Amino acid sequence: MKRIVTLFSLLIAALLVACSSTPSAIQAHVGQQLYTQVGFWTYKNRHETVNYGVDRFIPVNTPVNIVKVNAKVVEFTLTDGGPKRVLINTEKYTQKDMDQLFSRYFADSKISLQSFTSAERNAIERGKIEKGMSKNAVLLARGYPPAHETHSTNDDEWKYWKSRFSTMIVYFKDGKVSRIKH
Repeated sequence: MKRIVTLFSLLIAALLVACSSTPSAIQAHVGQQLYTQVGFWTYKNRHETVNYGVDRFIPVNTPVNIVKVNAKVVEFTLTDGGPKRVLINTEKYTQKDMDQLFSRYFADSKISLQSFTSAERNAIERGKIEKGMSKNAVLLARGYPPAHETHSTNDDEWKYWKSRFSTMIVYFKDGKVSRIKH
């Protein structure tokens, strides 16, 4: 019996090592140019997935080069130059691992903005949330609200952080922004 337990333990350990060394699908994107799929903000070249709305805004469809990916971070540069930037996944806020989160931020093609009104396109390009915007327009403008406070984008109330100490709540009626509480 002791021998079976030892063999079973060795088998489990081998499987864990094999799984941990297997590159995820997102590793294949290292060295590639991709496009941002949502607008998001970086502070001191870091973007934490709570998505504080401060410092440098990176709009949807911005071309980026993926430098490094692991379970917690994606390092990237803007294709027009500048320093490395880091997307940091804090799973308690996103409730997603990096494999699930990556496609929310990056893809190999741009998102068409043609289906949005000109006012929505303008707000999306500036990273602003304005009354009358659709939920999809808000997601493209500002990214996903942290999942620990907004459990589903089907909800009619989304909470975003403007800074570490300041929030805003976006209210929807019939799928459009009805009001914003700062």
